Amino acid sequence: MAVDAAEVKRLTDEFKNSTGFKVHSDISNERRNLRIVSRNKDDLVHSIESLNKQLAPNPTGGSNESPSLALALEEVARRLESFLSSAYDLVDYTRRHCRKTYGQVEFGKEVQSEIDRRFIYEPDFKLAQGLRSVSAHVGTLQASLNPPQGKERAKDTPFKVQSKELLVWDEWNDNQRRLLESMQDDVDVQELAGRYFRKMEEFYAWLWKRESEVHAGELAEAERLRLRAKEAYDKLFPPAS
Repeated sequence: MAVDAAEVKRLTDEFKNSTGFKVHSDISNERRNLRIVSRNKDDLVHSIESLNKQLAPNPTGGSNESPSLALALEEVARRLESFLSSAYDLVDYTRRHCRKTYGQVEFGKEVQSEIDRRFIYEPDFKLAQGLRSVSAHVGTLQASLNPPQGKERAKDTPFKVQSKELLVWDEWNDNQRRLLESMQDDVDVQELAGRYFRKMEEFYAWLWKRESEVHAGELAEAERLRLRAKEAYDKLFPPAS
């Protein structure tokens, strides 16, 4: 059977308009965005490591304060804000997208229940949401970052956000304020980021597996359409031997 360019385009469009292709595209987009969150987490960790080097006890006994130290502190605050924003935005996008796509069907309810269980009702999510709001509405989180220096600082001391400084902001919701007030310790930045990202990895691994199960038929059909379009394309433009 002869194949022309119009037929190849028709078959390609049929593949790209299929439900399975859209499901695959959604999963691919979420994978890409999760990699962005992962890079932001790694950048935060690296900025903390860099700051720790500058905050190490000065062998001469002098002060560590310098313009470069201030810049390193600002970098940690900026990287923390980037991680929190990208992590929160991805989960929020997934929540809204699933609600729009699945509505009140059983799978949509299942996804919403998992998001609620893993994030919405979790202290880490509430804290991250609040920290993100502080950075968005007040400015940098740098003011609440006040690490000990010199002899007061041991090697690899956890880098923390001071909860008492965060409480100065008066726009925390009741749940977030109660959470901060109940905290015995300040917020370990690196520990929070690692814990939060692990929860995201676990959730998206679950989501992608469930989507592949729920849409198994549509994904198989999309693969059939892809192969048919590829076969037509290869007839029109034979690959080099």
